[in-house]
Amino acid sequence: MSTLRIMVVENDPANAFLLGMQLEHLGHPAPIIANTLDQANACVAQRPRLDLVLLDVQLDKGQVSAPLATALHERGIPFIVVTGREKSALPAAYAPGRHLHKPYDLSELIQAIALTIAQGD
Repeated sequence: MSTLRIMVVENDPANAFLLGMQLEHLGHPAPIIANTLDQANACVAQRPRLDLVLLDVQLDKGQVSAPLATALHERGIPFIVVTGREKSALPAAYAPGRHLHKPYDLSELIQAIALTIAQGD
């Protein structure tokens, strides 16, 4: 797997830290971390080259990431929805993304990233 520029959108600092460590362990540079919709939107606007976004559904301040999922899909940026919710319970905005159910193990993360990137090629 090649080195990817990844953004993690996650409201829980511990989860964001763990996911960042896992990504670095896999050889990717430290990810961009955002925990609110405003932070995530600013990162997308400022960084035209994102290879992948790992997206939690529930963000800080009671926000949900569905508008960001829609914007990512419109820009052609692949994303993985990383959530404890079942895929069937997610709003339609998340349908273009791959689903990774929390808790997950490293092999599931690796597989989700590989399949998502391969799908975009």
